[in-house]
Amino acid sequence: MKNEVKIEFIDTSTESMKMMKQLSRKALKEAGKTIIDKLEPTLAQHVKTGAFKKAIYGKVEVSKKSGYRPVLLIGYRNRKEMEKKFGVKYYINPYWMEKGTQPHRITSQKGLYDENGNYYGYSVEHPGQKINNFLSNIVQANIAEIRSAQEKFLQELNNIEVFKGQSINEEGEDEV
Repeated sequence: MKNEVKIEFIDTSTESMKMMKQLSRKALKEAGKTIIDKLEPTLAQHVKTGAFKKAIYGKVEVSKKSGYRPVLLIGYRNRKEMEKKFGVKYYINPYWMEKGTQPHRITSQKGLYDENGNYYGYSVEHPGQKINNFLSNIVQANIAEIRSAQEKFLQELNNIEVFKGQSINEEGEDEV
């Protein structure tokens, strides 16, 4: 038997799952970049301080909450996150632009001024904000492009061999 074929069985189930999660993270990160790129024209309209753009983020998260599966989160940073990450205390929250606000009163003990220094008093009546849905509309309108961005990375699954004992980091979060 000169033409013997040696077959070696390797248990790769754990390593394969880790590799799939890692590639899924990369694919979701690429999809998140696609969404953020599509948002650029909308964000360019609100560039007085740059805080509006910074408040919108995308991240890929792997946690116990998600069943250790990669999940793409696109959303808005809250005031606490904005202050911690960028030192920004006051900004136009993109959630207000997306979901709208009811008419309301804004008050201040120090008085209210606009960016030109014009004084408005200690309280003003805000007329409210109409619903805009710019983020959800962009996601819905670009589903095909988002999926194709993911498919580029998921095609790599066909080309990768995973070996038992291979170390792959699968937890944590990556900002888009």
